[in-house]
Amino acid sequence: MWPTSDHPSERLQHWFPQRRLSDWTPLPAAFADSSHQVWLYDDGQTRDVVKLMACEPCAAEGFWGGMKALFAVTLPQQLAQFERLYPRVAQASELAIPLVKRLLRVTTVGNDLADHSLTLGVQTDFLPGLAVSPQHITEPMVRTLARHLAALHQAPVTLAEREALQQTFLPGLANWLTSLVGGGVSASEVAGLQQQVASVGELGALGLIMPDLRWDQFLQQDGRLTGLTDLDAIVAGPVAFEWVLLELLLTAKAFDVLCDEYQKWAPIPSVTDVREVYRAALFGMNVLGGTNYQAWQNRPLRL
Repeated sequence: MWPTSDHPSERLQHWFPQRRLSDWTPLPAAFADSSHQVWLYDDGQTRDVVKLMACEPCAAEGFWGGMKALFAVTLPQQLAQFERLYPRVAQASELAIPLVKRLLRVTTVGNDLADHSLTLGVQTDFLPGLAVSPQHITEPMVRTLARHLAALHQAPVTLAEREALQQTFLPGLANWLTSLVGGGVSASEVAGLQQQVASVGELGALGLIMPDLRWDQFLQQDGRLTGLTDLDAIVAGPVAFEWVLLELLLTAKAFDVLCDEYQKWAPIPSVTDVREVYRAALFGMNVLGGTNYQAWQNRPLRL
């Protein structure tokens, strides 16, 4: 299924046989279990970026296991949508979004013995800027993030996306919580969480959300937030789900600034009835590397 070899350089040669290997530079992964290998190509005239799925197993576990349970999407399925997703985000956001040049596909034979196209990577143009460091966040950055989120949260969601979420999100959430048993969460705690899921009525406002949102996915120039380079997990979903993540991600000061700016553009949803179950789901997805479930649930309430 993987072209020619698992070795990154040979995989690059499979899709870019005319390019010299010496012109490729691997970019460091944010985490040891990152689902992609990212390469910068620069021959002095052309600069672009290639993201290759690191391996099939890692794309079906942890975070992406949660994405499949909650949003019924896999990493290869997301990659296959990039030619539509990137322009959709670019139309809504004030941030620079990479231009998709090419999806990197292979043809596989399925159980039905028919040929199927599988997307394993993407080639985009290069955006200038430096990855944002959580230690060097400025107020203007937070305000730009707030406007970006407000725009995505109000981006049009299709009827098909709404219907799919209504049918699959809450049942998928209840099933995903089962995976927490044995990971520091007791079976009785999970049963209590599932009861809370059963009592949730409406999902509330729906928009485009980033369940893996982190500062290092963004670019900055001179202390200004200027671009977004990691769009892998952007999906239609409950806006409250991302607000629960923001409550976990940001410092108290940054969260206050975010709320102040966001409210100028969109209403902040209530998370009171879903905070505990959404936090539990995000814990299982290992979005911020938390390992102590009780400490995770006991993080400050900011909304």
